[in-house]
Amino acid sequence: MSPARPPINWAQLRERLARTEEALFRGQYATPEARLAAHEARTRAISAQPAPRGNGTEVVEFVLGTRHYAVPTAHVMEVRALNTLTPLPCVPRFVSGIMSVQGRIIAVIDLKTLLDLPESGLTDLNKVIILRHADMEFGVLADAIVGGRWLPSSEAGTLTLLDVPGMAGDPRFTIDAEVAA
Repeated sequence: MSPARPPINWAQLRERLARTEEALFRGQYATPEARLAAHEARTRAISAQPAPRGNGTEVVEFVLGTRHYAVPTAHVMEVRALNTLTPLPCVPRFVSGIMSVQGRIIAVIDLKTLLDLPESGLTDLNKVIILRHADMEFGVLADAIVGGRWLPSSEAGTLTLLDVPGMAGDPRFTIDAEVAA
């Protein structure tokens, strides 16, 4: 026999639910000023951290399937949630589509297709890392973002580091074709 459960205190449960709803409402509908102040506080806290020492590079680490990859932060413009992706006809299969980023149209590359990795489909959890090299901007899909970190030269073999200049210079990334209507 299982032990008897104590009776449910419905008044206490309703009170906890009301407090939780209020906390969620405050967090979701915080004023723009409050969100900006929180963002600035996080920025100050991050910039106050001591600079890394030794040989290596600052990277953004991300996950594709079961493997971890990294991209130098010098090429990272921003990381965004995958919201709206517009597919395009007549482009290579690894071009998932385009998205608008602050008024700019950015091509989004699916590295899984480009690198022949197993597909897992897109979800609202996917992220897009917006990269820039010279005058070229493009996004790459990531299943998850691990975060930014200092990658010492001694650990460089533990992650696959993307060659952004090489990708930007790859002729497959330049789409300049006319399609007859």
